[in-house]
Amino acid sequence: MTAGAPKGNKNAARGTEFRDALRKVLRNYEDDKIARGKALEGVANRLLLNALEGDLGSIQEIANRTDGKVKQQTEISTGPDSGPVALTLVVQGMGSNAAADPSGS
Repeated sequence: MTAGAPKGNKNAARGTEFRDALRKVLRNYEDDKIARGKALEGVANRLLLNALEGDLGSIQEIANRTDGKVKQQTEISTGPDSGPVALTLVVQGMGSNAAADPSGS
């Protein structure tokens, strides 16, 4: 069985429309200060200048793009005297043999 979206699902392709349009505009943009094909470089230069001037958003964007976004840690607590949290996984669409005994027996 192959993982992924069902046959005919176009959601992934729809997610690239903006990215594709932005890449096209960046590739084709030019004016008296920016040569054709250099718009993205100009944006990156401006981002760097803003970061060097102390703009925290620009600093964070550069850090995210170079080191990756910091993973968010989530802690679940049910109280000081409670035991482990029980989780139940429900799998749908796997047929009638997919049910499993959560106790492992």
